[in-house]
Parts: sequence; structure tokens; C-alpha cells
Amino acid sequence: MTFIDIPEIQNAEQEQAVNFFKDILDSAASGIIITDKKGTVSYANPAFLKIFEYSEASDIIGKNVSGLFVSDRVKEFGDAKCIVEPGTGLIKEAVVKYKDGSTCPMEVSFSEATDKRGCILGKMASFVDISKRKQAENKLHKSQEKLRLLSRKIIDSQENERKLVAKELHDSVGGNLAAIKLGLEQKLASMDRGPGEDDCSIEKIVANIKDTIVEVRRISNHLMPSVLEDLGLLKTIRWFCREQSKYYQNTRIITQLDVEEDSIPEALKITIFRVLQEAMANAFKHGEVDTIQLCLIKSGDFIELRVTDNGCGFDPKSIPSNPDSLGGFGLKGMKDRAEVCNGTCKISSEIGNGTQVKLSLPLP
Repeated sequence: MTFIDIPEIQNAEQEQAVNFFKDILDSAASGIIITDKKGTVSYANPAFLKIFEYSEASDIIGKNVSGLFVSDRVKEFGDAKCIVEPGTGLIKEAVVKYKDGSTCPMEVSFSEATDKRGCILGKMASFVDISKRKQAENKLHKSQEKLRLLSRKIIDSQENERKLVAKELHDSVGGNLAAIKLGLEQKLASMDRGPGEDDCSIEKIVANIKDTIVEVRRISNHLMPSVLEDLGLLKTIRWFCREQSKYYQNTRIITQLDVEEDSIPEALKITIFRVLQEAMANAFKHGEVDTIQLCLIKSGDFIELRVTDNGCGFDPKSIPSNPDSLGGFGLKGMKDRAEVCNGTCKISSEIGNGTQVKLSLPLP
């Protein structure tokens, strides 16, 4: 930038040029200051005074510009080793101090002020408030971090499902198939020996095959109940509760479904069912329950699911709060499913007083 040496003004055209240049600086939207070689401020435009909350130019003129920056690196504005380096057009991010001592992130651009012979008279700096941009960047960073954790939990959930399926296949289906294999081998051996008493009857082998078919259907329904797609959520919930009652005959399941099937968006049905599955699984596994109350209602612009048991309960503070921890994964998984649908899942419990899971999902 060329800076006109005032003492050398010899005609009206030069004076007019200086005034024109000053008018440009005064009307600039960004805060601008000019300093001498030592960093002492000699000019500050109105935008700078407004940004830094100075009432008048005399509050800053004559002071060293290093006092504006919150940085141990900045010793003097003119120090080439610090924030201002040789050359022009340098742009840096820095934390600056307002007049009252509060701080703010700024984007600062620098250039050298010279006379018409190219001699350096000082420096000029332009300040732009980037606090809103920084806030947006921080929100984006937090969102990315949350997405990373959610992705990890999804992967962990998939791995847990694989382990569950592998265990079910090994323990039930694998056991039944081994029994069928053994039965067939015994039948073939008896056939080789000729007529006589069979070690294993055909009826027993057929019974094992039927048991295996039942187990395969049970595992398949656990992964994705076909009834949910074929008949809808309400009938799936009733079917699920009947199936649970068969396995846990000492527990009474009370259902209250005060909502119409057509009023539940398809996108929310799988979330409601998965949260119901997890809530009841936790109750049976940890709660020592004899009664579970299930309530699905429409409340205003929300669909609400409440699963309440009278089990032993637990201390919510005992669940790890660290988002990286896999402890309490089932509880966190329910909350994550709710958040994906812009809803909430609140889990309240007290030792000796049971547990309640309340899922609330907004209707589109």
C-alpha cells in the first residue's frame, strides 16, 4: 500500500488524494488501524472503534498495538518474528482484547504502509470479527464428534447382534442339528444291522427338525419381525408381548395401546419396537420383575411409549457417563435411536422402586 507523505504535499491534487484515501478508510466495514514502525497507533477508523468498543479515537491512538492481542508471541506490532511478518497481504487468526478486557477471535490482515519512494513508514492492519464463524465451527466439530461416537456405537451394535446370532445358532440350532445328525447316523447303523429295535426313531428325528425350524424362526423374528412389515406396529407389539409371556410365565404384561395404526408414521415404527424390545429385555434380565406395564399413546404432536416395571431398579449414577464407555450401552442405544428421530428417551429408576423408560417421538 502506498502511503502519502503529508509533509511533501505540494499541491491541491495531492491533498485531495489524501482526503479521498482517508474517506475510504473511514467508510470501511472492517476495523482498520495504521501504526508507525514501532507499532504505535496513529490512526483508527470508526469501524475499529465500534468493534473494540472505544468511545473515541484518542482511547487507542498513541498506544502500542501489541496490547490488543492475547498472545505471548506478540511483543510488538512491528516485530517481524511475531504476528506481523515481512511482506503484504498476510492474514492470521488471533484473539484480541476489547477495551473492557473481554476477548474475541478476529481475522487480522496486515500490510506495510510506505511513502511514494517505497520507504516503510509503518503498518496497516484490518480486523474482522469471526466469533460467529468460530461458534459455527465448534458446533460442527461437536456434531462430527457426536457422529463419530454414534457411528462407533452402531458398529458395536452390529457386532453385538452378530455375537447374539452366532450364540443362538451355536447353542440352539447347532445343538438340534447335531442331534439330528446323530439320530440319522444311528438309524443308518440300525438299518445295516438288519431288522431289530432302532436306537433312534424317525419320529424323534422329525421332532428335532421341527424344533430347529422353530428356533430359526425365533431368531429371524428377533432380528426383523416379519409381522411388523406385514401387519403393523400394534399387532407386532401384541404378538411380542404374547411371546414374552410364554418365556417369562411368572411376569404379567399389561398393555395399553391408545393410538391408531394409521397415526404412527412408518419411519417411527421400528424405533418404537426396538426401544420396547430393549426396555423389556433389560427388565427381564436385571429387574426381577413380576409386572410390566406398556403404554403407547398419542400426546399432542408426539407419540409416546412408556415401559414401566416393578423390579429392583438401579442407580442411574452407576451407569458410566463417559460417552466413549460401552457400559450401559443398551440404555445409551435407546437414547441414540430416539435422537435419530429428533425425539427423547428418558430412563428413570430408583433402587427398590422399579424402572420406567419413556420414549417421546415428534410426529412429522
